[in-house]
Amino acid sequence: MRRPQQSLASPTHPTGAIVERLPLDLGLKKECVVTSGTPLQWCDQAGPARQAEAIEAAADGAAARASPAVHVHRALTHWRHPPQRLPQSLVKHLSMPPLGPERGAEASHMSSLRNDWAAALHSLFFALREGRCPLFYCRCDSYTLMWRNSAAPLAPAAGADAAATDAGKGPCRSCYAVLAPSNRGLRSELKTHGVPFEMPREGQTQDLELGVSAGEMVSIEPELAQVNSAAHNEEQTAARERHLAQAVDNRQASALLFQGHASLSALFDFLLNAKGPLHLTMQLLAPVPFLHGAARAAMLICTPSSAEESAPATHTLRVDAGESCGGPLLPGTLAQLCQVLQETQHGDFDLRCSSVEGRHSEWLNVPAPAAPAAERAQRTQPLARLPVHEAARQANRELRPASPGSCRQHDQPCTLCHIRCEAGVMRVLKD
Repeated sequence: MRRPQQSLASPTHPTGAIVERLPLDLGLKKECVVTSGTPLQWCDQAGPARQAEAIEAAADGAAARASPAVHVHRALTHWRHPPQRLPQSLVKHLSMPPLGPERGAEASHMSSLRNDWAAALHSLFFALREGRCPLFYCRCDSYTLMWRNSAAPLAPAAGADAAATDAGKGPCRSCYAVLAPSNRGLRSELKTHGVPFEMPREGQTQDLELGVSAGEMVSIEPELAQVNSAAHNEEQTAARERHLAQAVDNRQASALLFQGHASLSALFDFLLNAKGPLHLTMQLLAPVPFLHGAARAAMLICTPSSAEESAPATHTLRVDAGESCGGPLLPGTLAQLCQVLQETQHGDFDLRCSSVEGRHSEWLNVPAPAAPAAERAQRTQPLARLPVHEAARQANRELRPASPGSCRQHDQPCTLCHIRCEAGVMRVLKD
């Protein structure tokens, strides 16, 4: 029996991992495009007035849940210092030593800029340790440095009071920092200043060494042949380290992890006492207000498409988070945006986003260090074996199997690029 032609077309099954909440993505986004079959009516109210209301509510510490537009503007808002990154020509001009009385004003302005930048970094560092700031970024041309307190929530829930944010306060046992990418010169400078660090992806260097192409082997064969003797073991080791450094530097495997009070304090002093004009080339970004920080928000562009008669209408919302439009998007923004879309679009939308240039933000998704064990010894209690309770837990596990959106997998950083929600079911796709 031959089936009808209509039944031969197999229905498209939804793909992707089903999640209850979005996984943790510590990268920075530069663009986000949302498409939905339901009209984005709340975008008509997303004007400058709602944006100012959201920034004012965020500065006062109040929960901005008056309308979806205000909540979206609050999610897209962050604070930065300096407000604009200076071009290299201006940085080079300001870094020149004073040669005359006319350079005295520039030197004074240079000192004022450095003092403001140091005060802003002080404000963020101590806010991170006290749990008032979940994370902040130090961005420059060569690398991106992320500071994070894993005990502080990235996006406080609506209606949360001040007591709900006290979980991250206390000793900085949950604080760590990730720098990506790094090079041999930067690592040597950190070692010289006594800044301890780790390379969590250092094991990938073995794979890189085994995966050297034939052309690379031809280029390094003469160098290895010259030192291929027992009397030149040190030179052979140095040649191998130089080759591996070239394979690792400025790549994902070069990410550095700083954990512990001693490491973070040494890294903080390293930034403050840098010899070069670091305060002119490094920009500080945070999702909460801080000293000398200026509020910036990405641009919303809503365009209803003129669909044809045969195809359903689709409505598009574009979030332009470029440098000139108030970007980038910090972690927690996508989760808050998806929360609003699930309520307003009745669980029917498609979201695509892209990371900032250089893929530095994707390399920041290094697994967080394990939580330290409790210092206070607890009294051991005898364990009773209760078959009834074990049977109940087993039945509960069978009814509710582990999903990718579990808490343990949510805490593992990963890169988000495509999110789809159909009939209230949210999926994370890999493009």
